[in-house]
Amino acid sequence: MARLPLSARRQRRNVAFINLMSAIMLVYYYVWLIFGLAYRRKCWQIERRLRIRELRGENLHKLIGESDAACISQSEEEYRGARAGKEGSNRGQT
Repeated sequence: MARLPLSARRQRRNVAFINLMSAIMLVYYYVWLIFGLAYRRKCWQIERRLRIRELRGENLHKLIGESDAACISQSEEEYRGARAGKEGSNRGQT
């Protein structure tokens, strides 16, 4: 079989080179895409942890505040009740 003319060989070599470079660039792009997605996912996880920690703190603060308010009002009622009982017993003695 006869050899291809020089221009046809050069064209075939150029096409092979372009195909090879395209494949390399595609792999390079794919690797960087994977790295970027992994980094973004890691950032999202960190942000999510921080947001969950803040929400837990807010919920805990709200629960403590509500229970403190209930305890304070209950202790005030008990104090008033104890004072009223004491005053009533003192009135009868004087």
